[in-house]
Amino acid sequence: MEISRATAIAMLYKRGVLHWKLKPEQKIMYDAIYATPSNLFVINCSRRLGKSYMLCLICDEYARQVPGAQVKYAAPTRKQVREIIKPIYSKMLLGCPENFKPWWNTMDSAWVYPNGSKISIVGCDLNSIDRLRGEETDLCAIDEAGLIQEDLGYIVRDIILPQTLTVNKNKHPLAGKIIMASTPPKSPAHPFVSYIAQAEVSGLNNYIHMTIYDNSMITEELINEYAKDSGCVVENNKIVRMSTTFKREYMAEIITEETYSIIPEYESAEKDVVILYKRPPYFDAYVSMDPALIDLTAVLFGFWDFLRNKLVIEDEIVINYKDGYNTDKLARLICEKERELWGDQAPFLRVMDCNQQLCQDLNVLHGLNFTVSQKDDKEAAVNAVRLLIYSRQIEIHPRCKSLRAHLKYGIWDNKKRKFERSGDFGHFDCIDALVYMVRNLSRRRNPYPSYIPSMSTHFVSPEMYSKKSLSEEEEKLKNAIVGHIRKG
Repeated sequence: MEISRATAIAMLYKRGVLHWKLKPEQKIMYDAIYATPSNLFVINCSRRLGKSYMLCLICDEYARQVPGAQVKYAAPTRKQVREIIKPIYSKMLLGCPENFKPWWNTMDSAWVYPNGSKISIVGCDLNSIDRLRGEETDLCAIDEAGLIQEDLGYIVRDIILPQTLTVNKNKHPLAGKIIMASTPPKSPAHPFVSYIAQAEVSGLNNYIHMTIYDNSMITEELINEYAKDSGCVVENNKIVRMSTTFKREYMAEIITEETYSIIPEYESAEKDVVILYKRPPYFDAYVSMDPALIDLTAVLFGFWDFLRNKLVIEDEIVINYKDGYNTDKLARLICEKERELWGDQAPFLRVMDCNQQLCQDLNVLHGLNFTVSQKDDKEAAVNAVRLLIYSRQIEIHPRCKSLRAHLKYGIWDNKKRKFERSGDFGHFDCIDALVYMVRNLSRRRNPYPSYIPSMSTHFVSPEMYSKKSLSEEEEKLKNAIVGHIRKG
């Protein structure tokens, strides 16, 4: 039996199946949100991509599919709620049969549905933030998270997350999830950048990055117009030089102001230094640690490749103080990682920050002989790391996710005397651990064993070995043979 289009649409609204209204790029984001096992999904995308419409639709679907659902939709300010989000919602409801339409409760700033569900739309400015609080939240969407001026980490960690903990996750695939979407903020120190970086390396497929070129409705000519308006140089209908604004707003790139970036060379060098490598037969292994009480304890494991003149970082251990750890656990993790990487070969050097008590405990109680590194002239020490990265004399295994993120996003504080603190990234402690390792490298030490002439491969007078002292002529002969073998 054939049904009319109006009847089909009414049935879809009743069931809360509305993703057919999405553009292809919106559907990609939609599907990724449903696919991740993580309770947090982060969208870093260009303007003009329709992310707000997609978020509104996801919330609307959930409210229809789960009777009595409590959904929160957060925007940076009450003004944005009034001028942007509410009109998008009204547009999305066009074509919805009257008996399935929610009604707008002005007093609560919420859409109320016939099945008892409610979508509260809340600004995150100081005077409105407490409206996010509640007993339970089934689903929360945070739009333009990079523009939220209040502490985004506090909003997520202390206000929203506790409301999702008691939600029955079996009643819907999105139950208890937080969806965070935005273009990048102007400052990489904004907490949204931390959420991007953490999701990017989490391995949970809870991050998506989309640019203006992913918009199926925008032509290249129109993109070039946006580019010109954003300060790009466009020649022969091609962008030949992108402006910072275009990179941030339309390419969704995290732009770190070069004067504040700790390692500004890393961005252009990343594709060359983050690679798989072949470990040489002989090398000097190093362990470097930056311990902390309130930030991150970062331990790096690497070796100096003498023949190639490169420092290779093989692995890392990063422990958040919030997770709780003690010296015994730290020592066990270090020992296990050393054996995993290098077997019975002991590190040539272990070096750490000047925590004398921890250094003594590791040495005396656990047999891990650490040396305390110098810390004077920090900027010069950081510059030494920058030069190694610029000259591609550092290689980093792809599994070193924290180190890579710290190198990419690390910034100095406003006075440029110490590293900025950035939420779960601490003080970008992996960079400090790398600085200590570089400061203490013995680059000229040859780890390859010394060879002596063998009677099985060379004719050497047996008397040469029996004499306590050699004549000048014999000394020259021995040195020539040894030098020849080493060159070979």
